[in-house]
Amino acid sequence: MPKFILLLLCLCFSKSLLAQMDTEKLNALCEKSIVTIKTASAGSQGTGFVINSSGYLISNYHVISNRYGYVVQDAVVSFKDGAEYKAQIIDYDQNLDLALLKINANEALPALPVLEDLPKEGAEVITIGNGIGAGFALSRGVISTLNSQITDAPLHCLQTTTTINPGNSGGALINKNGLVVGVVVAKYIQKGVEGVGLAIKNTYLTAFLRKNGIAYITTPLISDIELKEARKLTAEEEEAEKQKELTRLRAETEKEIEKGELEKRRQAEQYAQKQDLDKLESEKRKQIRETELEAQRTQLLNDQENKKLAIEREKLRIEDEKKYRIKEKKERRLLLPYRVSLKIGGGVQHLFNNVLQFTSVTPAVKSGFGYEPQNIMPIGSAMLAYRFNIKKEGKKERGNSIGAFANYGFLSTTGLKQLYQTNVNTTLPNGDLKPFQPFYEIEGGGLIREWLRLSGGVGTQFVDGQVRTTSLAYYTATTGLIARFGLVEFDFTFTGLFGGFYQSPSARANITLNLHFKGIK
Repeated sequence: MPKFILLLLCLCFSKSLLAQMDTEKLNALCEKSIVTIKTASAGSQGTGFVINSSGYLISNYHVISNRYGYVVQDAVVSFKDGAEYKAQIIDYDQNLDLALLKINANEALPALPVLEDLPKEGAEVITIGNGIGAGFALSRGVISTLNSQITDAPLHCLQTTTTINPGNSGGALINKNGLVVGVVVAKYIQKGVEGVGLAIKNTYLTAFLRKNGIAYITTPLISDIELKEARKLTAEEEEAEKQKELTRLRAETEKEIEKGELEKRRQAEQYAQKQDLDKLESEKRKQIRETELEAQRTQLLNDQENKKLAIEREKLRIEDEKKYRIKEKKERRLLLPYRVSLKIGGGVQHLFNNVLQFTSVTPAVKSGFGYEPQNIMPIGSAMLAYRFNIKKEGKKERGNSIGAFANYGFLSTTGLKQLYQTNVNTTLPNGDLKPFQPFYEIEGGGLIREWLRLSGGVGTQFVDGQVRTTSLAYYTATTGLIARFGLVEFDFTFTGLFGGFYQSPSARANITLNLHFKGIK
């Protein structure tokens, strides 16, 4: 689709002459009413013209507004003779693109008259203005149509072939009689199209003036009679003017084409740069996205790994706790069995007299302590031991401990009679006595490395299960050796009995089988 661009403009320049128009005279009469308008804050420059001798001027709205559409208040107008005035904005119509300004001059200003009716299509026109900022210049053309068919062209504008350049905006479009038939507003640009300008119709201008109560004149500056009396060009002069105009138009056309090509190349470069920037931006976004995805994947893997580690740690903790509880339970179960043991065995007890006979095969020698086979008495015993302190509980290594030992045993009635006669100096009554007489002993002591026992205590001898006299109590002292053979443990103990019942000391040798309760659940 063709692209249509409306550029804001000002003045037109042309030195060619038409047969029915005295452009030299028109320029001389009208240029005194033309002004240049500049706005410092908006940075714009355009053209205007005097519409009332009291200092009222007409221009475009876009000349006195900034790029944001706001009207500025620092407009300065300049006449061709160099006179400058600060202008006041009286009114404006943004839709029509018209503005009414006021300056305070010390004298009446020359105003341009306005045509009341619409001009005719094909009518010759000129415009004077500060086109492209190169000073006041005149250009000429004809009214192409009153109702332009150009896309986007405003309905209140007519179309003209008058050359229009930037800076002409707001200038007057003047017919051959010096009457304003339009206000220059824009130039239509499209590749391959030249000589198409737009101007606000004079009927919209007069309505705008009447709305603001501004009087305007309608008397032409040059009458038709004066035009007829104007000197006509000769055929040679007309041909020369035509060739001059063709040369100018050809140069302008080439310049516009070159300008269009430059603009095309500039746009192509801008498009290529935009494409490169878009590509770079796309690659950057892609790289950022990939980085974010990689970070998310890494975080996810870390989370999964941390979760696995947490699960493994929890499993190990549960397993360790379970093992600890099992161990603690076992140790609690084994604590009592390792402390308590039952010993069952037997041995012999020998009684020492003041005068003993050592006899074996020869007669006994009766001096000092001696050995007499008749003083040897067999015994049977059962011992219950409890260790109060165990250095290494529940382990096979031997440790030191202290403990209590309860020994319960039996003497034959025959042996007891001998003890009774020797120690009590009396005999047991002959009667119906049981064949074995019990005794019990309680000792306290220690185990060194669990193989050497050193203990001592007290004991009591029973007769028929009852204590006959209080003198049957006695003292004990025991030394023992503990031997282990695999799972079998034997105790070899040597006990001395003295005091109390044993007025004469006695010795006992005993061997017991040790039973630990560590197998009990």
